[in-house]
Amino acid sequence: MSTSANFQGLPDANNGFVFMQVDATECWKYTPLDTHMAGEGVMAEFKGKVVIVTGGALGIGGVTAEEFANRGALVVVADIDRDAGEVIEGRIRAEGNDAVFVEADVSVSRQCQIVVERAVGEFGGLDILFNNVGIQPPTSYLNVENTPEETWDRIVGV
Repeated sequence: MSTSANFQGLPDANNGFVFMQVDATECWKYTPLDTHMAGEGVMAEFKGKVVIVTGGALGIGGVTAEEFANRGALVVVADIDRDAGEVIEGRIRAEGNDAVFVEADVSVSRQCQIVVERAVGEFGGLDILFNNVGIQPPTSYLNVENTPEETWDRIVGV
């Protein structure tokens, strides 16, 4: 049984496509479609870019925040989990990269504004918003027709 899946990404500046390989053992990595794009290719475009990763403290969000930072991005990690957010910020900084953590619930408009204000204040702007955040409340494991409206509202609100 395979532990990975491939997803086609957006076109890069050279009009090629990037494939994201999701692997249960490696979490994820980028694989260029064409070998000529290796090295200075797609990921090099993140050098100096300011990136907000919502839900960036754990799981795919945490790995994504680290990967953007490893590729030269200035990363703002936004998450409701303060402890995990501070850990990921510390790991990114320990690698010599730039990151800040902002505790925020992105279902609250004012808190989203604070995240953007922090990105602008710390790094001078915003280039990329990676909307990773999502929730899976216990009541969402019901069949669709049995899921309460309040649960749907909360899922969509985030």
